[in-house]
Amino acid sequence: MLPQKNISIAVIRNAVAFLGVAFLVIVLITAAAQAEEQDPEIPGFPPQEEPEPAPVKQPDRPLVLITEVVTDPDPITPGESFILKLKMKNYGSQQGRRIVVTLQSLEGETTLKHFSPLGQSNTLYLGQLPVGSEKWLQCKLIAGPGVTGGIYNLVLHLSYINPEGDPFESTAVTGVMLEPQSALDLIELNYPGSVAEGEPFTVNGYVVNSGGAPVRGVGLVVRHDEKFQAEQGETYFGTFNEGDSDVFDFSIIALQPGNNSLMLELYYSDAMNRKQIVERELQIEVMKIEEAVSPNNGHPPDGENNTGGFWSRFKVFLCALFGLGGS
Repeated sequence: MLPQKNISIAVIRNAVAFLGVAFLVIVLITAAAQAEEQDPEIPGFPPQEEPEPAPVKQPDRPLVLITEVVTDPDPITPGESFILKLKMKNYGSQQGRRIVVTLQSLEGETTLKHFSPLGQSNTLYLGQLPVGSEKWLQCKLIAGPGVTGGIYNLVLHLSYINPEGDPFESTAVTGVMLEPQSALDLIELNYPGSVAEGEPFTVNGYVVNSGGAPVRGVGLVVRHDEKFQAEQGETYFGTFNEGDSDVFDFSIIALQPGNNSLMLELYYSDAMNRKQIVERELQIEVMKIEEAVSPNNGHPPDGENNTGGFWSRFKVFLCALFGLGGS
């Protein structure tokens, strides 16, 4: 039994020693990590400073770039003219001279194709551009009436010289957004000007796309409120191509008397996939039931006309006809 006891004590001692070494290693690693984070100053040595980045040296030449492109209006509409404005800046260390910007082509094409300059050529000229200065150039253009919506990339070619006459050139690409006008509307609306409270009536007409591009997700809704209630308050049409039209017909009940407004909402997604809503307000007079059945629209008859029934009025008519007079 004694040898076994000695073996157990030896195992325990070895385990304790191993745990002590492991704990010491953990302490040393933690201290090293904290020291790296704190980065304490060492006595007698100056603190280390982060080296400053070297300044960017300007190229020993003019460097003319297009820094901003603006179209007026934005976006562009097919068949309409617009102004293309280019901001030029010289980032170099020499003056740029005889700067020529050429609207070269559409990306992937050999010409401007859908775009044409108006009243000028496709070449813009700037005599000089000092170091660090900016100037605007502009060109009047028109987009073809049959162009579909989207973003078109224009390829621009730049050429210029330095004061010694050395030539430089570069190419830039910029995008312009073209958005066909959407003209989805409600036409030939038919609805009553006045109805009785609780009386069903119909509102019908046509949805038509008279714009220059297809539209998607077209639908028409009768806005529900406490004044009117539609039997089926929404009609979905889907996609409307150019010139498409379709009919709608709603059955509606007037709930409250008064001069009320019935709202129709036409919704769709335009050529740029943006949600659009067209609202139409229909003025409808809703009369109380007793007003609707009255021959005078709810107003009592005048006193002079309220002297009797049919036979009394007939008697007055005969007397006047034969000159008998009297009542």
